[in-house]
Amino acid sequence: MVYAVDEVAANAVDEVTAHAADEVTAHTADEVTDFFADSRLEKLRRRVDKLIKKYQPDDDKYFYVHLYGVSHFCALLALRRGLNPGLAAACGMLHDIHQVKTGEIKHHAVEGATTTEALLKKWQLYTDDEIAVIVTAISRHSRKRDVHGAYDELLKDADVMHHCLYDPSAPVLMKEKARYAGVLAELGYNNKNHKQHPNR
Repeated sequence: MVYAVDEVAANAVDEVTAHAADEVTAHTADEVTDFFADSRLEKLRRRVDKLIKKYQPDDDKYFYVHLYGVSHFCALLALRRGLNPGLAAACGMLHDIHQVKTGEIKHHAVEGATTTEALLKKWQLYTDDEIAVIVTAISRHSRKRDVHGAYDELLKDADVMHHCLYDPSAPVLMKEKARYAGVLAELGYNNKNHKQHPNR
């Protein structure tokens, strides 16, 4: 069943609010900051930031914008689809890590899966089962016309959403058109105002 985005957002806010009300205590700004600083997703983000800074020091911030953007779309779609938003966000943060380290786009999904697996085992932030989910999703994220598992599809959809919304005035790539339209429909939107790129 497809819900309007406002209804989905309202339900998500109600659920989060209800959960928060169950654990009401007075938290200072420092306590909240400490929580996020100690969360494994935030630790992952800091490590990815260091890699971007190391390997792309002259970058115009594209990798920061893209990895964080895809990560946020992953979390949103995970909430929508009943998946783990933290695990989904981790997939998004790491999906182009090979491209960050090498600047190469060819085979970056498969190579990125190998790189990600080594990094995650070294960092010890995720279980072996979680690493398997993340690595598999990354290895398949360039295969946009194929259909795979839930986290694989979520990462592909989030990647396409960020490509298409990075500059909404730019035409949608032909290879991403169907997936983009599908995600917009899932979220209760249509894409009549977003033109297809004529040459790609």
